[in-house]
Amino acid sequence: MSCDLSKVGKQVTFTIYKLDRLTRSMFKLLELIEQFNASDIQLVSLHEKLETDSLIGRLLCVILGFVAESELENLRFRTREGLRKAKEKGVKLGAKRISKEKEERIIEQYLAGGNKHQNNSKNRTNFDLNHL
Repeated sequence: MSCDLSKVGKQVTFTIYKLDRLTRSMFKLLELIEQFNASDIQLVSLHEKLETDSLIGRLLCVILGFVAESELENLRFRTREGLRKAKEKGVKLGAKRISKEKEERIIEQYLAGGNKHQNNSKNRTNFDLNHL
C-alpha cells in the first residue's frame, strides 16, 4: 500500500518506535532501507531520532542495525551458556511435576464428579484438569 501511495506522488513515511523492533538483522535492515528508498518511502525511527532520507541517516541505521544484531547474538550465547551451566549443576527446567499420588487423586475426583468437574475445570486442588 505504501508503495502504491508513493507511486502516485504521495509523501509516505514509515514510522517506527525503535529500529530493533523492525528487525535485528543488519542485512534485513539494509534490504528494507533499499526497498524504502527505491519507492521514495522515508523510514523514521522515533527512539533513535533517525531518518533514512539522508546518507548519514542511512549510515546510522546500518550501524545501529549491526549493534542490535550483535546484542541478539550475545543474548543467544548467554542463554545457551546459562542453560549449559544449569544442566551441569543438575537443575531441572520447566514446571514442577505433581506427585503421582496427587495426580491419581485428581483423576479419581474428576471421574467421580462427571460433568461437574468438566464444566468447571478448576477443582478443589486448584489444578487445571484440561492439562492432564
